[in-house]
Amino acid sequence: MTTYIVSADVTSTGVLDHYDEMLVSGGTANATADNGDVFVYSGGRTSDTTVYADGQEQVSAGATATGTKVVAGSFQFVFVGGRASGTNVNAGGQEVVSAGGTASGTTVLSGGYADLVGTAAGTTLSGGGAYLAATASDTTVLSGGNVYVAGTASDTTANAGTVTIAGTASATTVNSGGAETVAGCVTIATTVNSGGTEIVSAAGTASSTTVKSGATVAVSSGGTAIGMTLSAGGSAGVSAGGTAIATTVKSGGVETVWSGGTDSNTTVSSGGTETVSSGGTAVAAAVSAGGTLDVYGTAGSTTLSGGALWVQSGGVISGATVNSGRLLCPLAAWPAAPR
Repeated sequence: MTTYIVSADVTSTGVLDHYDEMLVSGGTANATADNGDVFVYSGGRTSDTTVYADGQEQVSAGATATGTKVVAGSFQFVFVGGRASGTNVNAGGQEVVSAGGTASGTTVLSGGYADLVGTAAGTTLSGGGAYLAATASDTTVLSGGNVYVAGTASDTTANAGTVTIAGTASATTVNSGGAETVAGCVTIATTVNSGGTEIVSAAGTASSTTVKSGATVAVSSGGTAIGMTLSAGGSAGVSAGGTAIATTVKSGGVETVWSGGTDSNTTVSSGGTETVSSGGTAVAAAVSAGGTLDVYGTAGSTTLSGGALWVQSGGVISGATVNSGRLLCPLAAWPAAPR
């Protein structure tokens, strides 16, 4: 084993193998580590380092690594006070950013993985995976990519990738083929575009989600959606044990409350539709002119202001207020006349 020392004002380029070491302190290194290790200390810098199988790069406090390539069986460790930018994590490689460390512009390719406990900005998951446990911003998840957020994430974009939220996320955008799963956490101001899906499950809360044409939100058992907006062509389903509060259904939008699901304070605008299936419950819906509430289950305290309330066979309403509009019970819903 050979140890190389790169001190202040020195620039070094080399190949490390057979467990060689390079200690970078105050200088700049451009190295290839094949079964070798690169240790970057305060004031030290590495540029375009490649770390191969069984190799590693360690970035300590006050040190900087730029453009590192991490391949199968190798690691990049960024410790408290260390900074890494433009890291490229290939299949079988891993980047680990400790609490207090910072990574920016990381790209994780298929089969690669990033464990980000520190601060991460501008991460791109191109088929690879990441665990975000601290603070992440501007993450992009491409096809085949997946990210698990246990900390705080802002401005995440899912393009045919998967985002699982177990912490707090704000301003997420879910595009075609993308999916956001909200479980045991809070999301704020998610936008779900055509072909995208948001799933709100146990102990998850989605606040102020906007559902565009061709997009879907599913609220399942234990999940809560507050303040959703369903645009034309957007849809939301509230399953057994799920809850939706203060949804706005715009023209062409559709909300369905399935058996065991609960919906309250929904506003159905002109051209919008809310359907309460058998066993489902809607409370305090407000139906505007041109809106439709179709009830096969139970609806209480509905207010009609120019809209239509259809009570289908088996449907039950109570406490409805009809300011204007139509309350309609098809003949099949009426009991048979006595003979």
